[in-house]
This record gives sequence, structure tokens and C-alpha cells, in this order.
Amino acid sequence: MAQNSLFPIDPVKTDLTAPVSSVKVQSPLDTTLTTTTRSAGIQNFSDALTKLAVKKQANDIHNDTITAQLAAAYEQEMPGGLEPEAQFAYTRAVDLTTKRKVLQQMEDFLAIEGSDILHDERMDRKTRATSFKNQLLRLLNLVKVVFLKPMLLKCLVTWMLCLTRL
Repeated sequence: MAQNSLFPIDPVKTDLTAPVSSVKVQSPLDTTLTTTTRSAGIQNFSDALTKLAVKKQANDIHNDTITAQLAAAYEQEMPGGLEPEAQFAYTRAVDLTTKRKVLQQMEDFLAIEGSDILHDERMDRKTRATSFKNQLLRLLNLVKVVFLKPMLLKCLVTWMLCLTRL
């Protein structure tokens, strides 16, 4: 067969596709001073940003708590957009203020109206006790409407029972 001079047929060269004994997929970790320093710097920067975010959140909670407590002290509505901790502080401050007002009303009742009822000589002992008890229950019902907190109501009921035993 005649060989074409334009497209000669070469013999197969097997040395071009010889088997490879080892393949390097990933180079070992570079632990040079530059790389180590860069990694430490990035880690320190990341830690500083985390601490900054935590500090900012703590400051936001602190400022919101002060705002909430001031609103409660001035008997205003709770401002919107407060942190949950500040909302709790607002409700706690309102609860304490209401508790103080209720206890003051109870003491005023005992000092003025209750004393008048208990020392009224025109009524017999049983009528005075019943009237005193009814007035205290009226006050307690008013408290229930204003302040529906089970623990406070339990405390007030116990306090009233102690007073009626006097």
C-alpha cells in the first residue's frame, strides 16, 4: 500500500501514555510565618467583631430597659420596638406600681372607712364584721378588675384574711 505523503501514518508511541505511580491532589498546608500570622489576625478580627456585637446588644437591652422603666414610671404606654428583656422590665415596673397603689388603697381603707365601720357603736359586732368584710370584698373585686395577677391576688386575700382576724 502506498503511503500518503501528506498524512503519514506514524507508529504508536506508548511512552506518552505511560502509567503514573503517584498523583498529588492537594499540597500540604502552608505553615509559613506569613500564613500563620494572617490566620491569627483574621481570627482576632472575627473575635473582636463578635464581642462588639454582644456589647452592642447588651447596650441596646440596657437602653431599652431604661426607656421602658421611665415609660412605666410616667404611666405611659410601652414604647414599640423594645427588646424582650425591656418589655419584661416594663410590665414588672407597672405591676410594682399597681401593687403599691392597691396596697395604699387597702391601707387607706383600713385607716379611714374600715376603722369607722369597726368602731361604729350603732351596729352590733356581727353587723360590723359583715359590713367590714363586704367593703373589703368590694375593694378586692375592684383590684381584680384593675390588676389580674394571681400571685398578687393570693397575697392580698391572705392579707385581708389576716386583717379580719384582728
